[in-house]
Amino acid sequence: MDASGTSAAALQHSKSAPAEVQAPAANQSYYAVAKEDNLRRPYFVPEKYLKDIVDIKDEVPKTPLIVFINAKSGGLMGSDLAVSLNRALSRAQVFDLAKYRPDKVLKKLWENLDNATQNGDTKAAQYRANLRILVAGGDGTIAWVLGVIRKLKLQPEPPVAMIPMGTGNDLSRSFNWGPAFDKGWISSFTTLYSTLARIAEAQTVDLDCWKLSITFPTEELLQTLPASMHSVPKESGAEPGTSAPAAGAAARGLFWNYMSVGLDAKSAYQFHSLRNRRPDLTASRLMNQYWYMHYSSTSGWLCCTKPLTSKVSLEVIKAGSTQWEQLQLPENVKAVVLLNLQSYAGGRNLWGPKTTQRDKEVLKQKEPNHADGLLEVVGLTHGWHTGLVMATKGSLVHAKRLCQVSAIRLHLKASYVRADGAPSHCYMQIDGEPWCQDVPSSRDTAPITVEVRHAGVSKVLENRISLRPNAFSQKLDALLEMNSANPAEAITRAATTTHRLPDTAS
Repeated sequence: MDASGTSAAALQHSKSAPAEVQAPAANQSYYAVAKEDNLRRPYFVPEKYLKDIVDIKDEVPKTPLIVFINAKSGGLMGSDLAVSLNRALSRAQVFDLAKYRPDKVLKKLWENLDNATQNGDTKAAQYRANLRILVAGGDGTIAWVLGVIRKLKLQPEPPVAMIPMGTGNDLSRSFNWGPAFDKGWISSFTTLYSTLARIAEAQTVDLDCWKLSITFPTEELLQTLPASMHSVPKESGAEPGTSAPAAGAAARGLFWNYMSVGLDAKSAYQFHSLRNRRPDLTASRLMNQYWYMHYSSTSGWLCCTKPLTSKVSLEVIKAGSTQWEQLQLPENVKAVVLLNLQSYAGGRNLWGPKTTQRDKEVLKQKEPNHADGLLEVVGLTHGWHTGLVMATKGSLVHAKRLCQVSAIRLHLKASYVRADGAPSHCYMQIDGEPWCQDVPSSRDTAPITVEVRHAGVSKVLENRISLRPNAFSQKLDALLEMNSANPAEAITRAATTTHRLPDTAS
């Protein structure tokens, strides 16, 4: 046990978790909450002892819920949310990711449900069919849980709802769960009930999943990778049926939001390095956004960097095609971003909000969608262009559209040798998890090859009810006053009449 109260097992677990889960808590009060957290229920009376006293309905709930929460995120708000969910659901259904691995929890849960079914429990299969998962955290945490669900091949696949607790929260934004956590969502009984009602009423939708395969010409180039990537045997490096080169080493991973290479990933890498060194400087979402802006303005966007074409070349299979072809990368591009969602770096729409009739007919571009089997490939150019894209969130100026693809290869190899003899490198990131990757130089024969292909879909929940924290609670309070004799009816009426969002995809 270290000074923070974290066990050795938890520390070992964190090595396979996303950076935002591994990061130390910015607010030390988290550790006090975590240390006291246990499964004791001093006031609980089992229902079997209340038989024939009260009318207990023994039925399968419509949407049973399991929660995974990064309680260290959001300063005090993460621990406050954990406590509120513990009280509203059951401590046994809420798992702090600093303590519990989602793969172990879900694997054991499915085993328990299978065993119950085999032993004649007719309701176990209904619980499994109705189960929903809530992930409270940033994009990296949500992607981690989505990856675990795919790895375990859970059937039926439980859909995932989200509570945004990170910095960018692009997955949460894309499915109407909000840009940031609002403490008003848990400030009272009625607002907390409204938050849970949104999860119960949310609609299941598909989200494209993409497989990232990296082949390295030498084992020395396989260095520290993000938690979402893992090394694989050499012979497994190339995907079946592809012409990827034989690997000295190989790694694979999955992503749902975006993958990028270039200066944007460098900015993210610098921020993550700061968060690990000085968690006190990244204690709030506002501070985190400041540091992202700082590193973005000092990462080489304005001067003093070689063009990305000196290290990166592209091959693509464009929308509607089955053939690989070279894609010429413009000289002024300093970052290439592969987009699955139209929300990047805190809601920026890099592709742009409009796909005109000319775009469709002449350029053969399609309206982007999170379940169309296509990635939008864009380039960020000089600092002023990128600054305008970020400032206007893509509404007035968007990134340079390169193409839409069903598969893409990036070949990484520097066209020069550094004067100091040190390896050149590229900064890369997937779903907000960045790393610095050494790359071969002109004196080497083979490049690093990064290949991205479609890997099916995951199930997520799209919110259809307004996120305004007071909309539900105000209506409920008014109805309770009018119908104090029947509070259950008031709750039902409030949930069914609160303003809903339009039934359109994000």
